[in-house]
Amino acid sequence: MLNAFRQRFPDVAINITADLSKYADSRIDRSYIEGKPFIDVALLQTVHDFPRWDKQQRLLHYKPANYSDINLAIKHIDGAYLPVNYNQFGPFYYDSTIVKKHQVPKTYADVLDPFWKGKLVLTYPNDDDGVLYLFTLIIERYGFQWLDSLLKQDVMWVRGAAAATGAIISNHASRKGSRVLTFSALGGFTPSTSFLQVSQPEAPDQFMTWAQQAAIFASTPRPESSKLFMSFLLSNEWQMTLTASGGPSVRTSLTGTNNVFMANNTQPSGYISFMSRREDVEWWRMQMETYIGLAKGPDPAFA
Repeated sequence: MLNAFRQRFPDVAINITADLSKYADSRIDRSYIEGKPFIDVALLQTVHDFPRWDKQQRLLHYKPANYSDINLAIKHIDGAYLPVNYNQFGPFYYDSTIVKKHQVPKTYADVLDPFWKGKLVLTYPNDDDGVLYLFTLIIERYGFQWLDSLLKQDVMWVRGAAAATGAIISNHASRKGSRVLTFSALGGFTPSTSFLQVSQPEAPDQFMTWAQQAAIFASTPRPESSKLFMSFLLSNEWQMTLTASGGPSVRTSLTGTNNVFMANNTQPSGYISFMSRREDVEWWRMQMETYIGLAKGPDPAFA
């Protein structure tokens, strides 16, 4: 994203700070409290922050030229915030040199088969709200007995969605590990690693898809540059880059047959609703922590 924007607008200086959303929003709020706002634009997974910031009149409303091309379910009607790309948790990522295509699970119930014992690597759901929402979808379908059975599968638990596929890649390189499958990874719609393949669960099972939200802060001293950046993220140029890599576009006219709102096995707007119900989020988080335990391992922000 950064390189693409710089190539398109070489005379516009841009600096991007990468951090976990749950930490980035805290820093943004702290700077606001101290009267030292430092962010022009935020792109975050913590989608519940944006309505709150708008209620506090902290957001600059802006509708880029292609705003009407976005599904109303994933944007603010008055342009306080808007989606720029889709991400997903729930598809099965696997090492195709070890796992044959016919062996790949078709449902989340399939991972309970004894065949997968000692082969799964998963992200702690109590450490990432996106993975947590995925687990709620699975448990609402199969009940808590599914989680009880999963915990008997000798799962390797990791912090950070990237660490799940990272463990599979490391196991592949060393030829010593047994971890070959995950369904909690934040991976590409088309993985760049040749042996890492991806397969979606079949309906009625549901995986989670969410639209990463972005907004301009009213405190920015650079409103025009910020608007330019937001417009670029919705442009044909950038959105078609996303579709070329196998992902859907947040713009309806560009997503083609890969329209998440037409799919029968994903929830493109459910995460927004889930995140707005903070009591439910905390209830589910504590359920996961009670049975799986505290998240252990390197901080994914620095891993």
